[in-house]
Amino acid sequence: VSNQYSEKDDPGNLDLMEMLVNSSIDPPDTTNISVFDLVASGVKKIRIVQNANNSALDIYSVEAYTVPMLDEEPDCIIYNVSYTPERSGNHKIMPEVVLEERHIKRMDASSFFVNYGYPVIAFGGTTMLVGQNTYEPKIEAVGGDLRNITVNISFSNMTVLNLSAGENMTKNITFVACNAEDVILWSLNASEEGTTNVTLTVNSTTIPGLFANETENFTVLLEDMVPPVVNDFWFTYNQTNLKGVFVVSANITDNGTYIVNATANVKTPGGSWFNTTAESTEGGDVWNITLDASKLNATGNYTVRIFAYDLGDNMNWSGEVAGPQNLSFNVTDEYHFALIEHEIYNRGETVTINVLDVNNNTVAGADWVVNITRYGENETNVLDGVADSYDYYVGLNDTAGNYTVFANATKDGNYVLLGHEMGFNVSKTLNVVFNTTFKPEYAASESLGVIMAKLYNARDEPVIINNLWLYYKGENESMLYDSDPLVSLYHTPLIYSATSSATPGTTLPLKVNVSYNNNTGEVAAYIKTKTDANNNGGGGGGGGGSSALGTISYPPQYFENKTPVANFNYTIEYPEREITQGVPDTIMATIANTGDLDLVVHTKVDECPVEVSIDDMFELGVNADESFQIIVYAKLAVESGVYYADITLYNEKFGLEKTRTLKIEVIKNSRVSALDYIKTEFKVLQMQIASFEAVGLDVESLKEKTRQIEKFIEAGNEAILNDDASALEEAVNKAKNPVLSAQMELMPLKAMKFFVENKLELAGIALALLALMYFTVYFVSPYTEITTKIRKLKRQEKIIIATRKATEKKYFLRQITEATFTKIMADEEDLLLKVKSEISKLMHEHELLKHFRIFEFRHMEEKKKRKKERINREKELKEKAKRTMSDVIIEHDMKKKPGFLERFLDMKKKRKEFVFDSKQEKKIAERQQLSKEMPQKAADAPLKENKTPGFYGKKDVLKQTQGGIRPKKEGLLSKL
Repeated sequence: VSNQYSEKDDPGNLDLMEMLVNSSIDPPDTTNISVFDLVASGVKKIRIVQNANNSALDIYSVEAYTVPMLDEEPDCIIYNVSYTPERSGNHKIMPEVVLEERHIKRMDASSFFVNYGYPVIAFGGTTMLVGQNTYEPKIEAVGGDLRNITVNISFSNMTVLNLSAGENMTKNITFVACNAEDVILWSLNASEEGTTNVTLTVNSTTIPGLFANETENFTVLLEDMVPPVVNDFWFTYNQTNLKGVFVVSANITDNGTYIVNATANVKTPGGSWFNTTAESTEGGDVWNITLDASKLNATGNYTVRIFAYDLGDNMNWSGEVAGPQNLSFNVTDEYHFALIEHEIYNRGETVTINVLDVNNNTVAGADWVVNITRYGENETNVLDGVADSYDYYVGLNDTAGNYTVFANATKDGNYVLLGHEMGFNVSKTLNVVFNTTFKPEYAASESLGVIMAKLYNARDEPVIINNLWLYYKGENESMLYDSDPLVSLYHTPLIYSATSSATPGTTLPLKVNVSYNNNTGEVAAYIKTKTDANNNGGGGGGGGGSSALGTISYPPQYFENKTPVANFNYTIEYPEREITQGVPDTIMATIANTGDLDLVVHTKVDECPVEVSIDDMFELGVNADESFQIIVYAKLAVESGVYYADITLYNEKFGLEKTRTLKIEVIKNSRVSALDYIKTEFKVLQMQIASFEAVGLDVESLKEKTRQIEKFIEAGNEAILNDDASALEEAVNKAKNPVLSAQMELMPLKAMKFFVENKLELAGIALALLALMYFTVYFVSPYTEITTKIRKLKRQEKIIIATRKATEKKYFLRQITEATFTKIMADEEDLLLKVKSEISKLMHEHELLKHFRIFEFRHMEEKKKRKKERINREKELKEKAKRTMSDVIIEHDMKKKPGFLERFLDMKKKRKEFVFDSKQEKKIAERQQLSKEMPQKAADAPLKENKTPGFYGKKDVLKQTQGGIRPKKEGLLSKL
């Protein structure tokens, strides 16, 4: 949007002359919202009203510049504002200007249009089961917003799938934001098994020409009986911080339908469980479940298992078919700081400090406390609050020297243990190195050619800035970075200037210096030229002058003749190195002659346990440089740890000396570690042999193995002293077999030693177990069983009494007959006597056990057992020996002589066949039952009157008469 204002007579009076609107605006991109700062002396802003969602947004100008108009019009000021719209539709612009002194507002409103998007249909699951289903397709807005859209659903085979009763085939959506999606819900009825095409159609009443149509094939199944399979699951990390992000990934498949959701069931260190359910985020068979961070609120070990559910609500869990059943991860509360990237920084650079979680991921939004101590100053607090990181900008006036930073950061209960102290150095020096070889002497007016130089920061890293200057013959000239491919063959950035020519008969300095962010650097060469008499004739032409790049307006600087200087610089490519015992490593370094004279540089390495090998001497011409190797080697006998080696390069003639320090971390060789392990196991083995001998066990075989191990250990120690890696490996390999054999032999000996040392305790434990078993079998178990029986019998007793009362009530209300009443009361009385008798017996046994009279109880149980066996034997004998009462009656009737009437009616045949009617069969059955019960009742209660239903003695008749029950007459059945 461009707004043009012209300046009138009154400089404080601004009028809106014209407003230009760019009507070709791209669709909204909500990921690119600009943030603007206030500029100039007053406030200038344009207000953009988004009619699409009735919201207002104040945009501040970011660019203001003066444009000269025609002669008859004064200059004007153009304000440009870049605005990224968030919504599709018509947008109205109302320009407004606010000045410090006065306020002028022009309502020359304009508008522009932002394109709408188009819909993308996502069908979701295309398999359903017979019955009611919920279908949830999604509509995504791509390329812009969607407004007032309708979505219609249709089916090709409505006998298979159709809308549920009362469901509408058309759904309306008012608004879908760009790059967002909306879910539609339909209730569908799947009637029978089969397939059908489902078509979704999208159009809009607001967006002209909007139309989308997609068809997908759906399958309806009768049922889904196949459960899903959790094939595998895993973590990206096996640890996280308190309330940290933790993702569980699972591979889940289903042969029947498809997976509906996956659930991670997590056990906390406190023993409680929580669930996190997720839908598929990757598609296919991989499910990513992000655990609820608020539940990861305690340090310790968490256990995870996976449950999966398919469309048919079948469930399965991890480890049931494949993969692990559960996995564990750890939650900690410790943060740590990332190391400061460099040891030294130049002015104008930024030092960044990040706090990291246990997985080395940057932590955002932590609560920081940062104190910094600048060189030569007191400690200062520079941050106390929430931040994503801490950035220290090395100021242009910061003192060069060492800086110390003390920082701490906390979040959600995580913290950096005791804070952390870090340091870095600040430098104000930049290094300039010529990349041009100068001749010892030039002819008069001879061109110096293209002068090249390299620029490095304090870390010897190439720097590309257009702020280098060449000083020569009183003139200065800017040197520009060359991006020509030929120059890149030097492998480092090159800065170059235009050509210059020498002045005859002089020695003048040619300098290249740099000043950037208050850092400075300089390199100089001295150009010596012959006099005209020494030019061997020649001559010619030419000229000096400066390059076509032109000069700047600095005042001329002149230099007197100066004695050439000697200097050199050398750098080590990686001054910090990690090496392994017995394995040499190579470090590259570079030395460069930065002076005006040839140099011979010697080397010296301070004494260090780590061997450092380097060439004794370097011969360097002017502007020459040379790469060389530094070989570092730690013998097998060198202890692991950090060592420092100072490497000094010096020139005695000119008193030059440069020292660089190598930081070497020596890591223990795997074979040395293996030998240390064998030594530890050897000492443990000796101690165990001594303990076995003390209890009288045979350990001769173990002693022989220890002698072998000791021999190999001595060989390994000798190999370490001789720095012989192959001999060490041989000794370790030979020692492994007897060590493993001895470890296997220890297991049975440990068990035997345990039994010997603890035989009395073990015997006591065995006796205690036997006593416990006896107590359980002969007291606890019978006592519990008898108590349970008594409770059941008492409940039964209550039921019988209640039944008798209910029967009496019904009888007096004349709801039952007297015969029925008599029979029920007799049955219940008999049953009640049995229950009371059984309760009495059990109470007696209960009292015996209650007073721990176990032997009397066992004696009683034995008597009962013998009695029962005797009764069973008698029963068997009686069954074999006797005939039933019905047989006796039938035989009696068959032998009885026929009477007159029978003879008269000729019933002889009927007597022989003896066919019973239903009443006779019932009577015989009662007799048989009576014959079976009489011996048993007589054995159980010989002194009591038998009260079997239908049988009454004299006493019984008397009792029942007194109780209000009329006695039956004694007949043939009663006598029998």
